[in-house]
Amino acid sequence: EDEEPLQEADLSNMLEEDSVLDLEKEFFRNIDNTYLSKDGTRIPVVLSGSIMRDDDGEIQGTVCVAENITLRKQAEEQIKQQNTFLSSILESLTHPFYVIDVHDYTIKMANSAARAQGLSEGEICFSISHNSDKPCKEVGIDCPVHQIAETKEPVAVEHVHYDENGEPRNVEVHGYPIFDSSGNVIQIIEYCLDVTERKQAEEELRKYRDHLEELVTERTKALRESEEMYRIIFETTGTAAVMVEADT
Repeated sequence: EDEEPLQEADLSNMLEEDSVLDLEKEFFRNIDNTYLSKDGTRIPVVLSGSIMRDDDGEIQGTVCVAENITLRKQAEEQIKQQNTFLSSILESLTHPFYVIDVHDYTIKMANSAARAQGLSEGEICFSISHNSDKPCKEVGIDCPVHQIAETKEPVAVEHVHYDENGEPRNVEVHGYPIFDSSGNVIQIIEYCLDVTERKQAEEELRKYRDHLEELVTERTKALRESEEMYRIIFETTGTAAVMVEADT
């Protein structure tokens, strides 16, 4: 039985995202496939080649070169596993954790705790956390991105961020630099710790301490006034005056 001629659709079905099939120029490249060796080992390959047609223009076959990409596939799998591991670590953190581009302040990576507060990939950090259209440094707020880009050192600052409901929250912002191969800061890692309750407790403690100091000041003033009154009595009376404690 005669074999069916190879159709253009057969080649198209083999294409991956980065594959190229140009039927007008009669070539194709970057088509992933898998070959079997004599011992049954599966070998990943990438195909590139030219299309052969007969006098009627029907595709009869291809002339192609297969490149063994086993090492590349292994590297890709290793990177995939590392990314999965990194993602699991980030998701295990209960506080917002994200990566910011120092050039345009866009968020490049974020865990679910950060995304819950609107700090998602592609967002501008200050527009979400501060409800502002300007970077922190331009409105008089300590900016971790700016400081780290200049000093290349980790920083920790206190900010007031706004949560998903628009409510202000006191946060500690910790930032760390990410360098390129030339030693330039290109991104920063940031994570935030909500310290609102701690700040509220500190404020209550301060008010209580101030109140105690006021009571002590008032009591001291009253005692001094009492002492002064008795001194005047003793100095102005014409008779002897003796004060005896009740239990003596």
